[in-house]
Amino acid sequence: GVKITIPLGYRFPLTYGAHGKAIVAFLDEEERDRVLRSERLFFYGEGTEVDMGRLQEEFNRCRVQGFAEDIGGVDPRFSCVAAPVLGPRGKVVGSIFIVGTFGPESAPQYGAKVAQGAREVSRALGAEMGGLR
Repeated sequence: GVKITIPLGYRFPLTYGAHGKAIVAFLDEEERDRVLRSERLFFYGEGTEVDMGRLQEEFNRCRVQGFAEDIGGVDPRFSCVAAPVLGPRGKVVGSIFIVGTFGPESAPQYGAKVAQGAREVSRALGAEMGGLR
């Protein structure tokens, strides 16, 4: 079996993996720009210079498909798909994600399921769903 342990309260950079990228992608443009200027950023390996063009492409793809994906980018053994959870007034309040040993061919299937779950949670929180696929 596979086990991933994260200490309670541990804070990842917002661009670390699909779960954070799903959050950043659905921030309004002004807030997203502020976060990208002020946060400690992670981009495929500590110490790697952040490719802002590629990161923006990932955010755009996330907004189009409704979920973010990270296939072995954080750890080559694992993949992750994540979708944003919206609260009242359409504000991002978090993300739902799954981590596993699946490959890129399975990401769209799993991503669609995670996005559906995130939409259901968002609706329960009173979100208007205009921004999510």
